[in-house]
Amino acid sequence: MLAFLVLACGDATTEPPRSDAPPKNSLAATATQTCLIELGGGIVCWGWVGSTSGSGLEETPPRRLIFPDANLRFSDISAGASSMCAIAGSQKLYCWGSNIYGELGDGTRTPRSTPVAVASEARFTEVGVGVYSVCGRTVANELHCWGRNDHGHIASGSAREGEVQLLPARVNTSLQFSELSPGWMFCGLVNNGAVYCWGAISGSFDPLAHVEPGSCADYYVMRFVDAPCSTPTRVRTNMTFASLGRTVGPTKCALDREGAAYCWGEGRLGTLGNGTAGDGVHAIDPVPVSGGLRFRQVHSGGALVCGLTEGGAAYCWGNNYRGQLGSGRTDIALSTLPIAVAGGHRFVEITVGNAHGCGLTEDRTVWCWGVGTEGQLGRAGAEGDAATPVRVAR
Repeated sequence: MLAFLVLACGDATTEPPRSDAPPKNSLAATATQTCLIELGGGIVCWGWVGSTSGSGLEETPPRRLIFPDANLRFSDISAGASSMCAIAGSQKLYCWGSNIYGELGDGTRTPRSTPVAVASEARFTEVGVGVYSVCGRTVANELHCWGRNDHGHIASGSAREGEVQLLPARVNTSLQFSELSPGWMFCGLVNNGAVYCWGAISGSFDPLAHVEPGSCADYYVMRFVDAPCSTPTRVRTNMTFASLGRTVGPTKCALDREGAAYCWGEGRLGTLGNGTAGDGVHAIDPVPVSGGLRFRQVHSGGALVCGLTEGGAAYCWGNNYRGQLGSGRTDIALSTLPIAVAGGHRFVEITVGNAHGCGLTEDRTVWCWGVGTEGQLGRAGAEGDAATPVRVAR
Protein backbone atom coordinates (compact mmCIF):
# COMPACT_ATOMS: atom_id res chain seq x y z
CA MET A 1 0.00 0.00 0.00
CA LEU A 2 1.07 3.55 -0.67
CA ALA A 3 2.21 5.75 2.16
CA PHE A 4 2.25 9.54 2.20
CA LEU A 5 3.81 11.60 4.95
CA VAL A 6 4.18 15.29 5.61
CA LEU A 7 7.15 15.50 7.94
CA ALA A 8 7.49 18.27 10.46
CA CYS A 9 9.03 18.38 13.88
CA GLY A 10 11.43 20.45 15.96
CA ASP A 11 11.69 23.81 17.62
CA ALA A 12 9.46 26.28 15.80
CA THR A 13 10.97 29.24 17.60
CA THR A 14 14.23 28.88 15.67
CA GLU A 15 12.67 28.81 12.22
CA PRO A 16 12.93 31.87 9.92
CA PRO A 17 9.93 33.25 8.04
CA ARG A 18 8.46 30.93 5.42
CA SER A 19 10.08 31.24 1.98
CA ASP A 20 8.73 30.29 -1.44
CA ALA A 21 12.23 29.93 -2.92
CA PRO A 22 12.92 26.40 -4.24
CA PRO A 23 15.15 24.27 -1.98
CA LYS A 24 18.65 23.38 -3.16
CA ASN A 25 17.79 19.68 -3.47
CA SER A 26 14.02 19.11 -3.46
CA LEU A 27 13.90 15.43 -4.42
CA ALA A 28 15.54 12.41 -2.85
CA ALA A 29 15.04 8.66 -3.12
CA THR A 30 16.11 5.58 -1.21
CA ALA A 31 15.56 2.10 -2.66
CA THR A 32 11.95 2.07 -1.44
CA GLN A 33 10.92 5.66 -0.70
CA THR A 34 10.82 9.02 -2.46
CA CYS A 35 10.53 12.40 -0.75
CA LEU A 36 9.90 15.95 -1.94
CA ILE A 37 10.44 19.26 -0.20
CA GLU A 38 7.46 21.42 -1.10
CA LEU A 39 7.73 25.17 -1.67
CA GLY A 40 6.44 25.91 1.82
CA GLY A 41 9.28 23.84 3.26
CA GLY A 42 7.33 20.76 4.35
CA ILE A 43 8.31 17.28 3.21
CA VAL A 44 6.01 14.80 1.49
CA CYS A 45 7.10 11.17 1.17
CA TRP A 46 5.71 8.08 -0.51
CA GLY A 47 6.75 4.44 -0.44
CA TRP A 48 8.18 2.38 2.40
CA VAL A 49 10.08 3.88 5.30
CA GLY A 50 12.79 2.17 7.36
CA SER A 51 11.55 -0.33 9.91
CA THR A 52 10.80 0.85 13.43
CA SER A 53 11.36 -2.65 14.74
CA GLY A 54 14.92 -2.94 13.47
CA SER A 55 14.31 -5.65 10.88
CA GLY A 56 12.98 -5.43 7.35
CA LEU A 57 10.72 -2.62 6.23
CA GLU A 58 7.39 -1.37 7.45
CA GLU A 59 4.87 0.46 5.34
CA THR A 60 3.48 3.56 6.99
CA PRO A 61 -0.33 3.92 7.06
CA PRO A 62 -1.90 4.93 3.75
CA ARG A 63 -2.89 8.39 4.85
CA ARG A 64 -1.42 11.86 4.96
CA LEU A 65 0.26 12.52 8.30
CA ILE A 66 0.90 15.99 9.69
CA PHE A 67 3.22 16.11 12.65
CA PRO A 68 2.51 18.38 15.62
CA ASP A 69 4.99 21.11 14.76
CA ALA A 70 3.95 22.34 11.32
CA ASN A 71 6.40 25.27 11.48
CA LEU A 72 9.55 23.29 10.72
CA ARG A 73 10.66 23.94 7.13
CA PHE A 74 13.43 22.25 5.16
CA SER A 75 15.88 23.52 2.56
CA ASP A 76 17.96 20.50 1.47
CA ILE A 77 17.41 16.74 1.42
CA SER A 78 19.56 13.70 0.74
CA ALA A 79 18.85 9.96 0.65
CA GLY A 80 21.01 6.89 1.01
CA ALA A 81 20.28 3.18 0.87
CA SER A 82 17.49 3.23 3.45
CA SER A 83 17.61 6.53 5.34
CA MET A 84 17.19 10.24 4.63
CA CYS A 85 18.33 13.51 6.14
CA ALA A 86 17.13 17.07 5.61
CA ILE A 87 18.31 20.50 6.72
CA ALA A 88 15.79 22.75 8.42
CA GLY A 89 15.64 26.52 8.03
CA SER A 90 17.53 26.82 11.31
CA GLN A 91 20.34 24.80 9.64
CA LYS A 92 19.77 21.99 12.09
CA LEU A 93 19.75 18.50 10.66
CA TYR A 94 16.99 15.88 10.94
CA CYS A 95 17.16 12.25 9.80
CA TRP A 96 14.84 9.25 9.57
CA GLY A 97 14.74 5.66 8.33
CA SER A 98 17.16 2.82 8.98
CA ASN A 99 19.64 3.28 11.83
CA ILE A 100 21.54 -0.01 11.85
CA TYR A 101 24.92 1.71 12.01
CA GLY A 102 23.91 4.92 13.77
CA GLU A 103 23.43 6.78 10.50
CA LEU A 104 20.67 8.96 11.97
CA GLY A 105 23.25 10.64 14.20
CA ASP A 106 21.06 10.72 17.31
CA GLY A 107 23.38 8.58 19.44
CA THR A 108 21.28 5.43 19.07
CA ARG A 109 20.81 2.56 16.62
CA THR A 110 17.04 2.81 16.79
CA PRO A 111 15.32 3.22 13.39
CA ARG A 112 12.84 6.08 13.05
CA SER A 113 9.83 6.44 10.78
CA THR A 114 9.65 10.17 11.57
CA PRO A 115 12.50 12.73 11.65
CA VAL A 116 14.76 12.93 14.67
CA ALA A 117 17.20 15.75 15.34
CA VAL A 118 20.85 14.93 14.79
CA ALA A 119 22.71 15.33 18.07
CA SER A 120 25.05 18.13 17.06
CA GLU A 121 25.35 21.82 17.80
CA ALA A 122 26.75 22.41 14.31
CA ARG A 123 24.72 24.24 11.69
CA PHE A 124 24.72 22.55 8.31
CA THR A 125 24.57 23.90 4.76
CA GLU A 126 24.70 20.54 2.97
CA VAL A 127 24.13 16.90 3.85
CA GLY A 128 25.07 13.75 1.98
CA VAL A 129 23.54 10.41 3.00
CA GLY A 130 25.52 7.41 1.86
CA VAL A 131 25.10 3.70 2.37
CA TYR A 132 24.85 3.52 6.18
CA SER A 133 27.05 6.61 6.66
CA VAL A 134 26.35 10.36 6.55
CA CYS A 135 28.54 13.42 6.09
CA GLY A 136 27.50 17.04 6.42
CA ARG A 137 29.14 20.34 5.53
CA THR A 138 28.71 23.06 8.15
CA VAL A 139 28.40 26.85 7.87
CA ALA A 140 32.02 27.00 9.04
CA ASN A 141 32.90 24.75 6.07
CA GLU A 142 33.84 21.90 8.35
CA LEU A 143 33.09 18.30 7.49
CA HIS A 144 31.26 16.15 10.06
CA CYS A 145 30.61 12.42 9.48
CA TRP A 146 28.97 9.52 11.33
CA GLY A 147 27.67 5.98 10.85
CA ARG A 148 29.37 2.87 9.49
CA ASN A 149 33.17 2.93 9.19
CA ASP A 150 34.21 -0.55 8.03
CA HIS A 151 35.99 0.94 5.03
CA GLY A 152 36.76 4.49 6.12
CA HIS A 153 33.40 6.09 5.32
CA ILE A 154 33.56 8.66 8.13
CA ALA A 155 37.04 9.90 7.12
CA SER A 156 38.45 9.46 10.61
CA GLY A 157 41.82 8.15 9.46
CA SER A 158 40.99 4.61 10.53
CA ALA A 159 38.77 1.79 9.32
CA ARG A 160 37.89 -1.24 11.41
CA GLU A 161 35.38 -3.97 10.81
CA GLY A 162 32.25 -3.36 12.86
CA GLU A 163 33.24 0.21 13.81
CA VAL A 164 30.39 2.70 14.01
CA GLN A 165 30.22 6.37 14.96
CA LEU A 166 26.86 7.14 16.59
CA LEU A 167 27.34 10.93 16.81
CA PRO A 168 28.68 13.43 14.27
CA ALA A 169 32.45 13.81 14.48
CA ARG A 170 34.47 16.59 12.88
CA VAL A 171 36.84 15.38 10.17
CA ASN A 172 40.42 16.51 10.67
CA THR A 173 41.12 18.13 7.31
CA SER A 174 42.01 21.57 6.03
CA LEU A 175 40.11 20.97 2.79
CA GLN A 176 37.10 23.19 2.21
CA PHE A 177 34.49 21.51 0.08
CA SER A 178 32.00 23.32 -2.13
CA GLU A 179 29.90 20.20 -2.78
CA LEU A 180 29.49 16.67 -1.45
CA SER A 181 28.68 13.46 -3.30
CA PRO A 182 27.64 10.58 -1.02
CA GLY A 183 27.29 6.89 -1.81
CA TRP A 184 29.20 3.73 -0.98
CA MET A 185 32.11 6.12 -0.98
CA PHE A 186 32.02 9.87 -0.39
CA CYS A 187 33.55 12.54 -2.58
CA GLY A 188 33.94 16.25 -2.16
CA LEU A 189 34.61 18.99 -4.69
CA VAL A 190 36.96 21.83 -3.80
CA ASN A 191 36.95 25.28 -5.39
CA ASN A 192 39.65 24.51 -7.98
CA GLY A 193 37.55 21.62 -9.33
CA ALA A 194 39.63 18.83 -7.83
CA VAL A 195 37.86 15.80 -6.37
CA TYR A 196 38.75 14.22 -3.04
CA CYS A 197 37.17 10.97 -1.89
CA TRP A 198 37.10 8.64 1.09
CA GLY A 199 35.56 5.30 1.95
CA ALA A 200 35.56 2.10 -0.06
CA ILE A 201 33.28 -0.64 -1.29
CA SER A 202 33.66 -4.16 0.03
CA GLY A 203 34.63 -5.62 -3.31
CA SER A 204 37.04 -5.35 -6.21
CA PHE A 205 37.18 -5.68 -9.97
CA ASP A 206 37.94 -9.35 -9.41
CA PRO A 207 34.58 -10.92 -8.40
CA LEU A 208 36.42 -13.58 -6.39
CA ALA A 209 38.49 -11.09 -4.44
CA HIS A 210 37.65 -9.50 -1.12
CA VAL A 211 38.84 -6.12 0.14
CA GLU A 212 39.56 -6.28 3.84
CA PRO A 213 38.16 -3.55 6.09
CA GLY A 214 40.48 -0.57 6.02
CA SER A 215 42.12 -1.59 2.75
CA CYS A 216 42.03 0.36 -0.52
CA ALA A 217 43.89 -2.31 -2.47
CA ASP A 218 42.34 -3.00 -5.89
CA TYR A 219 39.80 -0.36 -4.98
CA TYR A 220 36.43 -0.66 -6.64
CA VAL A 221 35.60 2.84 -7.78
CA MET A 222 38.63 5.00 -8.38
CA ARG A 223 42.35 5.32 -7.99
CA PHE A 224 43.72 7.45 -5.17
CA VAL A 225 47.02 9.30 -5.01
CA ASP A 226 49.37 7.49 -2.63
CA ALA A 227 47.09 7.53 0.41
CA PRO A 228 44.55 5.33 2.18
CA CYS A 229 40.80 5.62 1.71
CA SER A 230 40.05 6.54 5.33
CA THR A 231 40.87 10.24 4.86
CA PRO A 232 39.85 12.67 2.07
CA THR A 233 42.31 11.84 -0.70
CA ARG A 234 42.64 13.39 -4.13
CA VAL A 235 41.50 11.30 -7.06
CA ARG A 236 44.37 10.59 -9.43
CA THR A 237 43.21 12.47 -12.51
CA ASN A 238 44.19 15.75 -14.14
CA MET A 239 40.55 16.56 -14.81
CA THR A 240 38.63 19.19 -12.90
CA PHE A 241 34.88 19.27 -12.45
CA ALA A 242 32.12 21.79 -11.84
CA SER A 243 29.63 19.45 -10.16
CA LEU A 244 29.45 15.99 -8.65
CA GLY A 245 26.54 13.62 -9.06
CA ARG A 246 24.75 12.16 -6.05
CA THR A 247 25.28 8.42 -5.90
CA VAL A 248 23.78 5.30 -4.36
CA GLY A 249 25.65 2.60 -6.28
CA PRO A 250 29.21 1.80 -7.38
CA THR A 251 29.36 4.17 -10.37
CA LYS A 252 30.43 7.77 -9.79
CA CYS A 253 29.66 10.58 -12.25
CA ALA A 254 30.55 14.26 -12.48
CA LEU A 255 30.07 17.22 -14.83
CA ASP A 256 32.75 19.45 -16.26
CA ARG A 257 32.30 23.19 -16.70
CA GLU A 258 30.62 22.71 -20.09
CA GLY A 259 28.13 20.19 -18.70
CA ALA A 260 29.73 17.11 -20.24
CA ALA A 261 29.28 14.02 -18.07
CA TYR A 262 32.07 11.67 -17.02
CA CYS A 263 31.62 8.42 -15.12
CA TRP A 264 33.95 5.90 -13.49
CA GLY A 265 33.79 2.79 -11.36
CA GLU A 266 31.52 -0.17 -12.07
CA GLY A 267 30.39 -0.54 -15.69
CA ARG A 268 29.12 -4.11 -15.96
CA LEU A 269 25.53 -3.02 -16.59
CA GLY A 270 26.29 -0.07 -18.85
CA THR A 271 26.41 2.65 -16.20
CA LEU A 272 29.57 4.25 -17.63
CA GLY A 273 27.44 5.44 -20.53
CA ASN A 274 30.24 5.00 -23.05
CA GLY A 275 28.87 2.05 -25.03
CA THR A 276 30.46 -0.69 -22.92
CA ALA A 277 29.02 -3.36 -20.63
CA GLY A 278 29.79 -6.88 -19.48
CA ASP A 279 31.62 -8.78 -16.77
CA GLY A 280 34.77 -7.00 -15.68
CA VAL A 281 33.91 -3.69 -17.39
CA HIS A 282 34.99 -0.77 -15.25
CA ALA A 283 36.81 2.55 -15.39
CA ILE A 284 39.35 3.59 -12.80
CA ASP A 285 39.68 7.03 -14.37
CA PRO A 286 36.71 9.16 -15.50
CA VAL A 287 35.50 8.37 -19.03
CA PRO A 288 33.23 10.63 -21.10
CA VAL A 289 29.59 9.67 -21.46
CA SER A 290 28.80 9.24 -25.15
CA GLY A 291 26.27 11.25 -27.12
CA GLY A 292 27.52 14.81 -26.75
CA LEU A 293 24.74 15.80 -24.34
CA ARG A 294 25.23 18.64 -21.88
CA PHE A 295 23.79 18.17 -18.43
CA ARG A 296 23.09 20.33 -15.41
CA GLN A 297 22.53 17.38 -13.07
CA VAL A 298 23.61 13.75 -13.01
CA HIS A 299 22.60 11.11 -10.46
CA SER A 300 23.43 7.41 -10.20
CA GLY A 301 21.54 4.62 -8.46
CA GLY A 302 22.27 0.97 -7.86
CA ALA A 303 22.76 0.21 -11.56
CA LEU A 304 21.17 3.24 -13.17
CA VAL A 305 22.41 6.74 -14.07
CA CYS A 306 20.20 9.64 -15.15
CA GLY A 307 21.16 13.10 -16.33
CA LEU A 308 19.14 16.28 -16.73
CA THR A 309 19.98 18.51 -19.71
CA GLU A 310 19.95 22.29 -19.67
CA GLY A 311 16.67 22.12 -21.58
CA GLY A 312 15.06 19.98 -18.87
CA ALA A 313 15.05 16.63 -20.71
CA ALA A 314 15.99 13.52 -18.73
CA TYR A 315 18.21 10.79 -20.14
CA CYS A 316 19.12 7.51 -18.42
CA TRP A 317 21.55 4.67 -19.03
CA GLY A 318 22.37 1.37 -17.34
CA ASN A 319 20.12 -1.44 -16.17
CA ASN A 320 16.57 -1.73 -17.51
CA TYR A 321 15.43 -5.08 -16.13
CA ARG A 322 12.33 -3.44 -14.60
CA GLY A 323 11.90 -0.40 -16.81
CA GLN A 324 14.08 1.94 -14.78
CA LEU A 325 15.37 3.76 -17.88
CA GLY A 326 11.90 5.27 -18.20
CA SER A 327 12.07 5.10 -21.99
CA GLY A 328 9.14 2.75 -22.50
CA ARG A 329 11.48 0.15 -23.97
CA THR A 330 10.79 -3.20 -22.35
CA ASP A 331 12.64 -5.18 -25.01
CA ILE A 332 16.13 -4.22 -23.81
CA ALA A 333 17.81 -5.38 -20.61
CA LEU A 334 20.13 -2.35 -20.45
CA SER A 335 21.41 0.62 -22.38
CA THR A 336 25.09 1.48 -22.55
CA LEU A 337 24.26 4.92 -23.97
CA PRO A 338 21.96 7.72 -22.74
CA ILE A 339 18.37 7.13 -23.79
CA ALA A 340 15.59 9.72 -23.45
CA VAL A 341 12.99 9.30 -20.71
CA ALA A 342 9.58 9.07 -22.39
CA GLY A 343 6.79 11.63 -22.15
CA GLY A 344 8.51 14.81 -23.30
CA HIS A 345 8.53 16.20 -19.76
CA ARG A 346 10.70 19.18 -18.90
CA PHE A 347 12.15 18.76 -15.45
CA VAL A 348 13.90 21.20 -13.15
CA GLU A 349 15.33 18.43 -10.97
CA ILE A 350 15.74 14.66 -10.97
CA THR A 351 16.66 12.00 -8.47
CA VAL A 352 17.53 8.31 -8.69
CA GLY A 353 16.98 5.59 -6.11
CA ASN A 354 18.32 2.08 -6.30
CA ALA A 355 16.19 1.16 -9.33
CA HIS A 356 13.75 4.01 -9.94
CA GLY A 357 13.95 7.62 -11.02
CA CYS A 358 11.80 10.71 -10.48
CA GLY A 359 11.65 14.16 -12.03
CA LEU A 360 10.19 17.43 -10.76
CA THR A 361 8.62 19.89 -13.21
CA GLU A 362 8.49 23.67 -12.83
CA ASP A 363 4.89 23.49 -11.56
CA ARG A 364 6.09 21.10 -8.81
CA THR A 365 4.55 17.99 -10.38
CA VAL A 366 6.54 14.81 -9.77
CA TRP A 367 6.80 12.00 -12.32
CA CYS A 368 8.46 8.67 -11.43
CA TRP A 369 9.45 5.52 -13.32
CA GLY A 370 11.10 2.13 -12.76
CA VAL A 371 10.62 -0.22 -9.82
CA GLY A 372 7.42 0.55 -7.91
CA THR A 373 6.47 -2.48 -5.85
CA GLU A 374 7.05 -0.59 -2.58
CA GLY A 375 5.06 2.47 -3.62
CA GLN A 376 8.10 4.57 -4.49
CA LEU A 377 6.44 5.72 -7.76
CA GLY A 378 3.67 7.48 -5.87
CA ARG A 379 1.02 4.83 -6.35
CA ALA A 380 0.09 1.57 -4.65
CA GLY A 381 2.86 -0.99 -4.77
CA ALA A 382 0.40 -3.56 -6.13
CA GLU A 383 0.37 -1.58 -9.40
CA GLY A 384 3.98 -2.63 -9.88
CA ASP A 385 6.69 -1.09 -12.03
CA ALA A 386 6.43 1.56 -14.73
CA ALA A 387 8.55 1.69 -17.90
CA THR A 388 7.42 5.29 -18.54
CA PRO A 389 6.92 8.14 -16.05
CA VAL A 390 3.73 8.10 -13.98
CA ARG A 391 2.41 11.17 -12.20
CA VAL A 392 2.56 11.26 -8.41
CA ALA A 393 -0.80 12.37 -7.03
CA ARG A 394 -0.32 14.66 -4.02
